[in-house]
Amino acid sequence: MTDYCKNIFGKSIRELTIEDLKVYFSEVKEESEILEFKSGKGDFEGVFNNNILKTVSAFLNSSGGVLIWGSPEDKSPERGMLKVCVGDFVPVKERKEKDQLINRISSSISYMPTGIKAERLEFNNGYVYIIEVQESGSKPHQLNGQYFIRLDGQSKPAPHYIVDSMFNQIKLADVECETTIVDFYNNRNYNFITVKAYFFNFSKHVIAKNIQTHFYIENGVFEINKLQDIDSQNFPNLHYGINPSTQIVIMVSDDHLVYSDNIVNLQTTIRSDNSLARISSYEINVQDLKRGSQLQDCIKSTTNNLSISGVSYEFFDDKKSYKELILKKR
Repeated sequence: MTDYCKNIFGKSIRELTIEDLKVYFSEVKEESEILEFKSGKGDFEGVFNNNILKTVSAFLNSSGGVLIWGSPEDKSPERGMLKVCVGDFVPVKERKEKDQLINRISSSISYMPTGIKAERLEFNNGYVYIIEVQESGSKPHQLNGQYFIRLDGQSKPAPHYIVDSMFNQIKLADVECETTIVDFYNNRNYNFITVKAYFFNFSKHVIAKNIQTHFYIENGVFEINKLQDIDSQNFPNLHYGINPSTQIVIMVSDDHLVYSDNIVNLQTTIRSDNSLARISSYEINVQDLKRGSQLQDCIKSTTNNLSISGVSYEFFDDKKSYKELILKKR
């Protein structure tokens, strides 16, 4: 995630003060591909609907950026030159909560964007709003039937060829499945192991679409269908930070365990329309389960691979701490 405010002002958006902006605008400043100024003149709703939303939409479809609403009024130093801002603020009169502002922006733009931050600073009897927008991984985004991009420091309708290129960009989500044991019991000659699978999307700005999951077991069957494989929970979208889960029961006979050293092999696969398939393999030690060992100590992850056209590639997991945090919460 790019810290645009820090790159421009030397501080992150949550750290900025009105004094920092006063110092910034004490010198002549020009707009750019990632920086837009808007004074607080005009009707709030009119400016919001006709200018603010267009700028945010253009940032999403371009390289991201920062919008200062309540800045000094812009002016052209000479005919034909770019407009510049310098001097006193022209603050926005209306007071809006940051979350309210972000929600209005997000709900006005389609496909609903993520990665938008806002901060409100007081100045005299008004407010200066700072809106920081990340480049979207799910572009193009549409506003009132149009696609906007940043061109020459302005927000303009995107030419058809640029819209086509954005639609044709392939940005992959990083999806994964993590499995734990949540219950075990033995009934006569059969062992029943309940596992819980959590689904993750580690891509903050790419929504995984049309999730499909598949489970395969060796040396046993799934209780629900008495088969060795099952297509488990499927759902339309998987967002970053939202981790759905599903439970399935594995049934293993003692007779089968004799030939497998009391080990049951479980394989999980998760894929989506815009991600590579990820295959995770586990070994479940039924002997340890029978001895009363901690459930989580009886399952061991052996591989965590990406699959491309049937070929698996080893994945070195740097997300372990995040997954452990989620599993502890559950």
